[in-house]
Amino acid sequence: MNDIPFVTFTSDPIEGEVSQALSLYKIALIKTNYRNFWHRLLCKLRDKEALENECILVKQEIRCRDVINQSDAHREMLKILISQQPSDIRQRDQFSRLLEPSSTNALYREHSDDK
Repeated sequence: MNDIPFVTFTSDPIEGEVSQALSLYKIALIKTNYRNFWHRLLCKLRDKEALENECILVKQEIRCRDVINQSDAHREMLKILISQQPSDIRQRDQFSRLLEPSSTNALYREHSDDK
């Protein structure tokens, strides 16, 4: 997988902003294998790469939530983009969780203290 995010061209700045945030978040999800069992185990074992990828994922989730919570238009664009995903991808990505309040900031602080 490339480290270059997927780029879409649009004349709608809100769509571009939300799409870019989602792309970077999805790349971080992929690098952590969607936080599967092995990734979590490696984090427990203090594997350097797994911890770095987890930290990146948490930061990307925070950034993505910041973008989405900028306005109702941003949240609506997220809903539109989610509705365009195939159902199996939608279920795996779970981008709709980004609309819910989160304890991600506490999670980020917890991971920052580990280093």
